[in-house]
Amino acid sequence: GARVTVIDRNGQVLGDSEADPATMENHAGRPEFVEALAGRLGVSTRFSRTVGSDFLYVAVPASAGALRLALPLSEVAARVGALRSSILAATVLALAPAVLIAAWLARRVSGRLSRILSLSRQIAEGNFRAPAPPAAGGELGQLGRALHAAAQRLQTMFEELQDERSRLAAAVNGIGEGILLADREGRVILANPALERMFPREKLSPGASLGLWSASEVPELFERVFRQGSSDAIHLAVTAPLERSWKVSCAPISNISGKA
Repeated sequence: GARVTVIDRNGQVLGDSEADPATMENHAGRPEFVEALAGRLGVSTRFSRTVGSDFLYVAVPASAGALRLALPLSEVAARVGALRSSILAATVLALAPAVLIAAWLARRVSGRLSRILSLSRQIAEGNFRAPAPPAAGGELGQLGRALHAAAQRLQTMFEELQDERSRLAAAVNGIGEGILLADREGRVILANPALERMFPREKLSPGASLGLWSASEVPELFERVFRQGSSDAIHLAVTAPLERSWKVSCAPISNISGKA
């Protein structure tokens, strides 16, 4: 426990809980008593020759002079350590529910986000029929529903484009004249059967380059029409497999913005 010492205003020891006051020297010069006799709180740490160990001294003014409490530093350290452990344990106990709730919320949000990311990847890969994520509230729920609605709209547009392409192909394939559609890079988009019969040796599959044609007049015609933005025509003669000649007409097809 703490050691108690009482002195008068002259520093004479009046009482001590662990030593005989009559055998103790004057304490007026001890730092903690100097502060206490001046009316202030005095605190000091040093080695006690009387007891033989390091002490923490705290002195306060008293009516007779001053009163001092002394506690071994080893005991102070032990008490501080115990207090820190108690504070740490209380902090852990106080934070544990918050940590558990945060972990549960993080796992829940992570699960929703992973399902939304999965839906996004499927849409990016062209799977517009990907199932909608489970119904949920909040911003993530709204995002999931918006993505699924967008996927449904894209699926509808894709199906409409497919139908339009099929109708166009059917119409073009039924025409007796040869028809060839190509993009600005000179790649084949569509060639009808009539054209394939006219030029059996040419590569007319979608994506084939017009630059591979044996007759350079054809790619040059397309390039000229793209550059000029107006129609043009040439007379093309071939000798194989039969000697024949055609009038080849080419016209640009404008998009919505009017660009060929």
